[in-house]
Amino acid sequence: MGRWHEALVVDPNNATLYELLAQASMAVYEDFQAVQFARKATLLAPTWSDGFLTLARCQLNFGELTLALEALDQLNGGVETQTIQDDRRDIEVLLAKQKQVLNQRDDEAAKEVEADKLQVISCFKHLSLRAKAIEDMSTSGK
Repeated sequence: MGRWHEALVVDPNNATLYELLAQASMAVYEDFQAVQFARKATLLAPTWSDGFLTLARCQLNFGELTLALEALDQLNGGVETQTIQDDRRDIEVLLAKQKQVLNQRDDEAAKEVEADKLQVISCFKHLSLRAKAIEDMSTSGK
């Protein structure tokens, strides 16, 4: 990754370098940094489908499921390959699970009256969203 950073000093507007850095960051589980690199790649090359596919996968790894779907919507001018369809299906399944968890936590919170327990439920709800997305992606091999 060091060489790619050095290359960015020479050519700071190279979308391909940012996309490569995004992929490398994902490989070492630096998901936030990966999203930043992928976003920069898509800003520099707003019609480059590979950049948006990488952005979608980075956002998925980071737990931003809705943003990942939005990035997929910008791929290939709306033409979906099998890979894109598979990624979209995976994200939609995770979104459905996320909605189910949120509804369950809301039901629990509605029954609770103690402030401390409400805060714990709220924290657990938000942490479970991220953990579930990461767990599901690691078990699917992506």
